[in-house]
Amino acid sequence: MPGRFRTGLIWNLLAFGILAVCGFLLNVLIGRYYGPAAFGVFTQVLAYYYVFSQLAVGGLGFSTVSLAAKYSGNRERLQGSVSAALTLTILLALLSTAAAFILSAPIGLLTDSPDVATGIRWVLPGLVCFALNKVLLFALNGLGHMRAHAVFVAARYVLIVAVLGVLIARDADSAQLPLALSAGEIILCPAIAAYALRERIVRFRGIRRAKVNEHLAFGARSFFTPLLQDATTKVDVLVLGLFATDAAVGVYAFAAMLAIEGAYQILYVVQINLSPILSAIPAESRNEEVQKLMRRATLYLTPAMFAVLIAGSLLFPFVSDILTQDPEFAKGWPFFAVILAGLTLAAGRIPFGVAFNPWGLPNAFFALALFQLVSNAALNIALVPFFGGMGSAVGTALSFALTALYIDRLLRRTAGR
Repeated sequence: MPGRFRTGLIWNLLAFGILAVCGFLLNVLIGRYYGPAAFGVFTQVLAYYYVFSQLAVGGLGFSTVSLAAKYSGNRERLQGSVSAALTLTILLALLSTAAAFILSAPIGLLTDSPDVATGIRWVLPGLVCFALNKVLLFALNGLGHMRAHAVFVAARYVLIVAVLGVLIARDADSAQLPLALSAGEIILCPAIAAYALRERIVRFRGIRRAKVNEHLAFGARSFFTPLLQDATTKVDVLVLGLFATDAAVGVYAFAAMLAIEGAYQILYVVQINLSPILSAIPAESRNEEVQKLMRRATLYLTPAMFAVLIAGSLLFPFVSDILTQDPEFAKGWPFFAVILAGLTLAAGRIPFGVAFNPWGLPNAFFALALFQLVSNAALNIALVPFFGGMGSAVGTALSFALTALYIDRLLRRTAGR
């Protein structure tokens, strides 16, 4: 297991390094060629896209990763399980796409931004492909195909940036830029499907009701968990968008995305590679083993995140000015520093939030996601009307610190089950 963990960690570190670079390029390209207002629109559309895309997947991602690991030694059961998950995903994704289209106009009115409504419509063509890609990536994770998982994750973001480059070169309207999200998923979908067919992970020969019910039983308990998780990471932008202009949202979002899409990925890489290790720990020794792992994680991750905090805060104003050639974006460096401070405080605990799913404790997983969302939303709603972008940054940072406390408390209560 240690050897496989190291190999998977290296591949996914490389993948998420590419992800961080691509996220950085998204910020830079939109900011440089379109300015803060367009970037604010794109970020708000991205937040709503995440909400609807998670509704399209529901709890099927979590049921897929768990059942793929369970049936890894039985090819027929594995294929039946993954095929059932994909069938259900298509139905959910179509419903989510219809809901997003219907709600796009009201969202535009609520945010006082017609461009946000237009942008939401441009991401809808790729919503079904996003959901299918997500479920297949969960299957690869459950089966331990970490190299393939890393390659496809990296490819997704490379494609998004490439399509964005084409749109910019064609001088597309700023409201059309979210099309890059759709196009990336549509292009990637056949590649992941081909890999799954080659590796005999999926094979459609008729879906058994038992396999569908198995996903529904598991997925129903965790249906809202991924939605809550993604809403938590975007609630700051959504709340700020209700009280601030698109340009003000853009300045904050530029800083927040650099922090979360960049530094946070270090914690996420550790998290996805911890999942199979946590699954293999016997229930009777979980308390002791998890505490050891958390001590080691804190020992390495906290100094690493602190170094990123110091270096990033010092360089942010200069780098953002050079890259975007717009001094407005440099004003976001305090937001970047505050958010990273919160992540640094929580670094030793956040990766362990994944433990509840492989342990078969979806209720604890849901409780964690709910606590995170409520905390972040409450803090942002309380602070943003008075402090604007800084209120969003402080609220988000405090919610990360509270998340560490939630994870620690829930692990102590559930590790022995």
